[in-house]
Amino acid sequence: MLVEYLFEMSPWTLGLIMLTFVFIVSKTLTKTDKKEVVKYDEVPIEFKKYQNADPQKKSILVMSYNIMAYNFTKYEWFPHCDPRFLETKYRAPRIIAEIENLNADVLCLQECDHDLFLEFYKANLESLGYNTIFNIANTNRIVTNIIAYKKNVFQQENWEYLDLNEGLDKLDDCFHKHKEALIINLTHYESKQIIQIVNTHLFWNPEFEYVKYGQISKILKHIENSNKENYPIILCGDFNAIPSSNVLKYIYKQTPVLTANQKGDFNKNKKYIEKFYNESLHKLPLRSAYDCYKLDEFKKTSDFAENHPDFTTYTDEFIAATDYILFTEDLDLLEILKVPTNNNEVKSKKLPNAIFPSDHLKIAARFELKSKK
Repeated sequence: MLVEYLFEMSPWTLGLIMLTFVFIVSKTLTKTDKKEVVKYDEVPIEFKKYQNADPQKKSILVMSYNIMAYNFTKYEWFPHCDPRFLETKYRAPRIIAEIENLNADVLCLQECDHDLFLEFYKANLESLGYNTIFNIANTNRIVTNIIAYKKNVFQQENWEYLDLNEGLDKLDDCFHKHKEALIINLTHYESKQIIQIVNTHLFWNPEFEYVKYGQISKILKHIENSNKENYPIILCGDFNAIPSSNVLKYIYKQTPVLTANQKGDFNKNKKYIEKFYNESLHKLPLRSAYDCYKLDEFKKTSDFAENHPDFTTYTDEFIAATDYILFTEDLDLLEILKVPTNNNEVKSKKLPNAIFPSDHLKIAARFELKSKK
């Protein structure tokens, strides 16, 4: 989101703004008319199926969702939205209802408020059978990434926090963006297969493509170097990058395309993107679960940019697909959650609105695991 520029302020300035905002919101909350509430069982959950599951194998459903932090829900940033539907007490229960209805085995949530997670989301996720991991050590951050997994489906092996500032900020101050990745290894009880789940949220500003390019290269090279056992990998997140971007080209091991008319400092973009491409090109067999969304079958294609959904976020200022579920090809993709790109409520009222509680839409993919003997 563009409002992530807040994180570039000093901690004291940021803290004062947030305290003032929370105080004002707490004093002005009004009850939402119950007639406006649309039950989630009235919003269909539809999947695009690519192949049937093998009864001899097991599958898992993984969801990725930028749930929009309440500190970012100022009416000035979403003038199209009825202020009632920006309120935390309206949005947060609906987000939990979405999660409950989809009933995924793994959740990767981005832009989750630290305090709201501890006060509301954590207990509600646990009541739905999830264990949660998150990093809350960095007090200069007001939001965090969350990985949650069904405790009756997986056994947690180990997890780590990857600071995306570390190392990169020595190249240029612009890389200091307080971004992170969470990495967890989970053993699937039934198949005994260990999988690696990664969740991240890359820098937002389109003028600094080299920053998010550096961030994704750091993540993938870290995974490549640390995953010595070659566990299957599922990487979720809001990459703040469209399918035709150099960020996606890096994932697909394609040469970056740099033009003088692109946004931002061309010289810096060229310098650092070429540096990461030449020095840190990864070898992971990754692809996006949604790169054949507009096709009838899931196959190898060079047109991955054109075949992603038209958008996963839809606001006054930005309409694009920026949310992804990547996976290594030792997993079989069975189906993906359909994105409501033709929904009249989305196109006429934008996001968020009475039905969809975030400025992003959730995405999900089901993968088949190979049983270990």
